[in-house]
This record gives sequence, C-alpha cells and structure tokens, in this order.
Amino acid sequence: MKNIKFLYSLLLAAVCLSSCKEKELELYNSSSTIYFEGKFVGKRYQPFSDYFYSFGYTNTEIKVDTFNIHVMATGEVKNRDRTYLIEFDPASTLKEGRDYEFVNKEFAIKANKVSDTVQIRLLRNNVMTMEALNLKMRLKANANFVTDFQPEDIETTTASPSTTFNDFTLYVDDIAGAPFFWDKKINPSGAQIMITYLGEYSSKKFQLLIDRYDLDIPTVTSPGFRPSIPMVFSWAFGTQGYLNEMKAKGTTVYEADGVTEMRMGQAVK
Repeated sequence: MKNIKFLYSLLLAAVCLSSCKEKELELYNSSSTIYFEGKFVGKRYQPFSDYFYSFGYTNTEIKVDTFNIHVMATGEVKNRDRTYLIEFDPASTLKEGRDYEFVNKEFAIKANKVSDTVQIRLLRNNVMTMEALNLKMRLKANANFVTDFQPEDIETTTASPSTTFNDFTLYVDDIAGAPFFWDKKINPSGAQIMITYLGEYSSKKFQLLIDRYDLDIPTVTSPGFRPSIPMVFSWAFGTQGYLNEMKAKGTTVYEADGVTEMRMGQAVK
C-alpha cells in the first residue's frame, strides 16, 4: 500500500513539474506586441492614429521643429534592445531630406524598457505653404514583435483595433488658417463674439497672442476649442494695452501688409 502511495506521489510530482515547464515555455515563447500609443477618453482607449502639425502658428524665425511619436510594447521587459520595424508609405507627400529627417536612425525598444520615441525633425519650407503634406507609417511584425494588439476589457473606437493601433499619419503644413473659435465659416456665431473682442483674425495677431500668453498650439487650434470668457477678456484687453504701449513708444505694430495698424475688437478701448 505504501509503495502504491509512493508511486502515486511520484506520478503527481512529475505531472506538476511537466505543467510548470509548459507554463515556463509558454511564457518564454509568448510574443510581445508593438503598437502606437493611445490615450484614455473616459473608459475608452483611443489610438493616436493621426496628428496635424502646422508651422503656420509658430514664429517665422522657427525653421526646424521636432515631432515625437511614441511606440509601446506589451509583454515581458527584456534585458536587451529589441528593434522594431516601421514601414513608410512611398506615396507619402512628406519627403525625407526635403521636409523631414529622423533624429534616431534605429527604431528599438531599449533594454529594460517598454516604449520608444520616434523623433522626426521637421524642416520648414515653401512647399508646406501650399498644402498639407503627409507621412503615412505602419508598424510591421518582425523577430521581436507581432502587431496584433487587442486591448482586453477596453472599449476601442473601431471594430479592428489591430489595424488602427498599427497605423499613424503625420500631417504637416505652414498655413495659418483661423482656428475653430475664430473661424467665421465653420463657427459663425462663436467667431462673431471673438471678433467683437479680438478683432478680425490675422495670422500675425494670432501669433502675437500665442507668444504673449504662451498658448498651447495643439489645444487652441483643435476643432471645437472655445476659450473661456475670462481668457478672451485677458487676451483682448491685455494685448490692446501692449499695442497702445508700443504705439506710444513710436514702434506701432502693423499687420503683415505693413500698413494696417493692429487692433483688437470694437469692444476693447
């Protein structure tokens, strides 16, 4: 009887050991997934599938800027660098060498890290003043990573998150159009209020506001953005005070034509 129990114990131990080995093997062989970073909007996780950058809202003296794209990896942290692959669509209108260059030449999740930053140096030029250029990219599977990101227990914005989280498009131009809150065509009622205090839109005036109040360009130029009433009052009266001061010093600020004196809206004295 004791021999039977002993044999049974050995058999059970062997089964447990085999099971542990299989789990270790599964863990060791489990694939890490690569994807472009997203963000939570409430309980919903949305991928950053595209981004619009405009030099049009920056000082004309700025000729170069760096744009960062964050790439994430799931799975175990490794104690070695792991390269990943990005495929760039040759039909993209943003051209390397003319419009941009890479700061980091190799794309890799560094040892003991779970993310990397693709740094793109944007080169301001006249082509960008005519139309928005695009750079389309897609993460591809390689020996280190797969591309089947399926966020568990998270609502996604699309039915096929594996496609969305692997694709990213960067749009770049140098066209300073009116932002949503100041645009009479797409936001007529709201824009009229802005014009009452800020005056008619001009790219030079908007740039002055951005510089004086250190405004976050992606925020103030985003669709649907509406500045608060205290914010508008601050911009309008503060900037008019500055314009008055400059005029008193004999250095009147003019619009881009060099003739029209810059002024805020009729409600501002």
